[in-house]
Amino acid sequence: MQRIGERFELLDAAGKPPHDMFSADQLSGIRAMITAGGTPLRGDMMDKLPSLGAIVCYGTGYDGVDLEAAASAGSRSAIVPAPMPPRSPISPSP
Repeated sequence: MQRIGERFELLDAAGKPPHDMFSADQLSGIRAMITAGGTPLRGDMMDKLPSLGAIVCYGTGYDGVDLEAAASAGSRSAIVPAPMPPRSPISPSP
């Protein structure tokens, strides 16, 4: 996120619905959203984000994102799986 923050202004909703945290003016300028895939992002919320062009889900799944509404609004969606923890070597049994 630090590298993204060097190029873009980041707004953190702290896990709350964006419209509860930001003004309509702030919401109107949001071009991309990074969210957990299970976090609800319905069409009515996307309607409050007229500049939204990309939705990036991290972790597993995207079941919280209304993909039909995103496509209708012209937003592109992507899933970025969470990195897997390093595997520990398995020792052969003696």
